[in-house]
Amino acid sequence: MVENLRNGPRLSDEEYDRLIVELHSNLPAMPGKEEYRQVRLKELNLAIDHRLGIEFPQEKRAKLWHAAERVEAKRIKLAAQFFFRGLFSKSRRNPALINKSDWLTRFMIDAYSEVLDEQELKYFFGLDQ
Repeated sequence: MVENLRNGPRLSDEEYDRLIVELHSNLPAMPGKEEYRQVRLKELNLAIDHRLGIEFPQEKRAKLWHAAERVEAKRIKLAAQFFFRGLFSKSRRNPALINKSDWLTRFMIDAYSEVLDEQELKYFFGLDQ
């Protein structure tokens, strides 16, 4: 484990990778909606343990999960737009969809910044180096 500033030790890169592989290795070939949701929750908690520390507060974890759910809903909607426009468009490079992808990234950062302070955001998104 790697030390963190105030949330206890963090999972090392190797520990994180091993746990993510283990999580996905135990999944059925076609996980159901609830199984997929539970895997995403476990992935988020592992990411928090790795990037912010294993003692990161539970109430902030719950708020991050809520933010992640909002981002996922937007991502699914955007993916559907990419798919359907790709079916009916001559060009695969649609500037409007590219702008929406940039918007989704900004939406995610904004949603997570409602929960995390500036330093936590940097750690979570790997900008702490």
